[in-house]
Amino acid sequence: ALCLGVVVYTGSETRMAMNSRPAPLKLSSLERITNTSMWVVLLAQCGLALISDASYLASRSSHGRAWYLSAPDLLLPDWLSYWLTFFVLYSNMMPISLYPTMEWCNFWQTYFIRNDRHMYYREANMPAGVRSSNLCQELGQVGFIFSDKTG
Repeated sequence: ALCLGVVVYTGSETRMAMNSRPAPLKLSSLERITNTSMWVVLLAQCGLALISDASYLASRSSHGRAWYLSAPDLLLPDWLSYWLTFFVLYSNMMPISLYPTMEWCNFWQTYFIRNDRHMYYREANMPAGVRSSNLCQELGQVGFIFSDKTG
């Protein structure tokens, strides 16, 4: 008796499908903290714009006596137009120059590591190599040490 069979792996349980997830982002802890603080600033900016919008709309009737506070013709609903106005007015709360400043510091830190004479390996004629610009932020921040019984 002879038996022939074909085994076919399909679906989400195959090795290829289970290993085809996207690569995780490699962010330093400083970048994670910066991103989180940017979200907090953005939420605070939205909240302040909402409070300012509600305050303005509530007190708008008392502005009729001032000639320079006349209501403009708006395309959007009043609440949305004034919320966007206040959101733009509070936009200087967001430190836009923070990310370029961090990258500038990373560039100069990698430059100084590459050109450090004390980190030069004479036997192999090799200077220190830096392959990641945000590596400098992680130096000295060891979270885990894995070792075997002999180490």
